[in-house]
Amino acid sequence: MTNEMDETVLFKLSYGLYAVGVADGTRPCGCIVNTVFQVTATPPMVAVSIHHDNYTAHLVAKNRRFTVSVLSEETDPLVISYLGFQSGRERDKFASVPYRLTQSGLPLVDSACCAYLECKVVSIAETDTHTIFIAKVVDTLHGVDAAPMTYDYYHKVVKGKAPKNAPTYRGNSTEMAKSAGDEYVCEICGYVYKGDISKEPDGYVCPACGAAKTLFKQK
Repeated sequence: MTNEMDETVLFKLSYGLYAVGVADGTRPCGCIVNTVFQVTATPPMVAVSIHHDNYTAHLVAKNRRFTVSVLSEETDPLVISYLGFQSGRERDKFASVPYRLTQSGLPLVDSACCAYLECKVVSIAETDTHTIFIAKVVDTLHGVDAAPMTYDYYHKVVKGKAPKNAPTYRGNSTEMAKSAGDEYVCEICGYVYKGDISKEPDGYVCPACGAAKTLFKQK
């Protein structure tokens, strides 16, 4: 082993894309995470990592129950934009995301997800930046017959970016590929505006994440 650690080696680890759902009173709330993995088989338990700053982390710690919607390659990328690049403290994220509720009132993303879990927190571990929730899986549901969306697929095919609160955030190393055409891309969430954005008023903001018009770059 070398004295200086090359952190790019960590990019070889595999991740997926998941929507964690929780209730804020009677309002559905949640966020996008890339770290959900099974830790035991009997009983089935999973671990989920969420940044301390995320409102979802606060709600999961408070309510001790949450859902996981496993996104597939057919899931509308705007689901990631709405749930991953906005704050539930300030916006009703699910106002623009199709969903249905479990019997316990927790949201499941209804956009071509390939599997669903409902979980009950049994243990919490804290790191400097993220909270790790260890939870028992109390219910499951099959979704569409499609391949789960991996983090690699999200970056290379969807051309999406990772928010800064993601544990695998890589700064500018995952910039979207540029292509010809009269389209503009939100640098914050990857939303694509088709047409000439200069014709929009100065107050125009990204419909997915609320970023200012100045943060759109032509493809």
